Amino acid sequence: MRIHFRRGNFTHYLCVVVLRTAVLDCRASATSKLYLHHLGVTHVVNAAEGNMPGMVDTGAHYYADFGIVYMGLPILDEPFYNIFQHFNAAAEFIERGIKYGGETEAVISANAFHLRVLKGLWMVGFFSFAGKVLIHCMKGKSRSAALAVAYLMLKVGMPVSMALQQCCRNRAIHPNEGFLHQLIHLDECLRNGIAPSTL
Repeated sequence: MRIHFRRGNFTHYLCVVVLRTAVLDCRASATSKLYLHHLGVTHVVNAAEGNMPGMVDTGAHYYADFGIVYMGLPILDEPFYNIFQHFNAAAEFIERGIKYGGETEAVISANAFHLRVLKGLWMVGFFSFAGKVLIHCMKGKSRSAALAVAYLMLKVGMPVSMALQQCCRNRAIHPNEGFLHQLIHLDECLRNGIAPSTL
């Protein structure tokens, strides 16, 4: 389902309803609190927290007046960066936000990437979720995409290939090569029965 907003209305965002739970996006949407409020976002994961170039300088204080719960991760979009260390914590935060936060539908802007299947769409019947989680970085293509793929693997049970295909279905995503290797490593760990809590 595509939602078009006119330029005067929340700028020029184009959204795609996805997973009934998680939303992937870029800095522009993440810094528009009114837009997030309009979408019903209850939780935000900033995968590029910081005030350096290429980072997004927000924080819990930035969203406090709208009651949005915040998680900030200072991830560098570099192949050498250990994003693996954040996979489990981010997935737990996203899952808690989905379960305990408003009525959820995952939405992603055209500037971000689109997931397409989440728990509610994977199972038969209507599922009601409590919250809507925005996962973003600077462009919504690498850092936040890697976290969203990891979420699908850890909490939805998708293998890495399926999670990547699902995310690419509506828009190209580009996790850097190092992040892709770490997602493959996560997939191997899960296939070998290593509990997520030990990752």
